Amino acid sequence: MTYHLHTQSTKAMDAKTINLASQVFPSGFTMYHAIGYWHGMRERSSVLEIAGRNIARKVRKLAGQIRRANRQNAVLIERSNSKMEVINQ
Repeated sequence: MTYHLHTQSTKAMDAKTINLASQVFPSGFTMYHAIGYWHGMRERSSVLEIAGRNIARKVRKLAGQIRRANRQNAVLIERSNSKMEVINQ
């Protein structure tokens, strides 16, 4: 399963998001930037991508932590059933 957490982005917010995510998912995640719209207003957004099995509860907890730390109204969780393969040799 792959999860994408979408939230507003500033340098300070990104630092908090990375700090929280690295505590919950120390084995890894990806964060990238996008442009989002919330209630008709354009905003810089961060998308945190996390892949793994049986991590739904941890993802929801992290989304709540990000929402509170960054004083957001909401954090969007997008979930995709994906097939993953790690090539490490």
